[in-house]
Amino acid sequence: YMALTCTQMIAEVKEALGRTGDTTVLTDARVNRWLNEAQRIITKECPGLLGLDVSDTTITMVTDTFEYDFPTTKEVCHPIALFVIDGTNSYRLKYLPKDEFDIDYLDMSSSDVANGKPECWTQKNYKIHIGPKPSSDYNTKSLRFDYTAYPDDIATTDTSDLTDADEGLLMYAEYKGWKFLKLDQRAAVKYMELFGPNYENGDLGGWLGQYKRHNDLMLAWDGNLYD
Repeated sequence: YMALTCTQMIAEVKEALGRTGDTTVLTDARVNRWLNEAQRIITKECPGLLGLDVSDTTITMVTDTFEYDFPTTKEVCHPIALFVIDGTNSYRLKYLPKDEFDIDYLDMSSSDVANGKPECWTQKNYKIHIGPKPSSDYNTKSLRFDYTAYPDDIATTDTSDLTDADEGLLMYAEYKGWKFLKLDQRAAVKYMELFGPNYENGDLGGWLGQYKRHNDLMLAWDGNLYD
């Protein structure tokens, strides 16, 4: 299977909508935007996508500092795991939902809160919080942050970073096209159902549901190392 380039997908969408050669209404730029929108929707619904998994080690701990910005290597979509990198003493931190994290680490900025060996982490406002805040023993040691990244936007000769997703990208762009043109709402409904009916409300039928189930199966086969 040879993945389609962005230009090829744009041409297919415009042909399906009967707008080949249209440069004023259904423009290439508009269809391009829909294809990139589809990429982000698919990624949001599918944590752990192969090819979008990143292990970033650019975060360096600082004594008494509990809050760290997300890395900028790639745009983070789904945080997966956090590790302290310290040679043979490296270890994985336990993930806690924000409310559980706050039970033990409610006021981390207070000087009264003791530092020590970081054991837990959570995500708050696109930042990583760790607790306890690191003692001087962990100063300058790296954190490894594993996450699913958003795919890079595609244009012209680019192919999608998503594996075997061209069909879904085309379905979504064609749905957006019919909806935008307001010529055949039945066609818009048809392509929305093909992509995934009511995906915005969590109903992942259609292509998106199948893609997610396949990805979940691959993760389970690979050991599914989530917390």
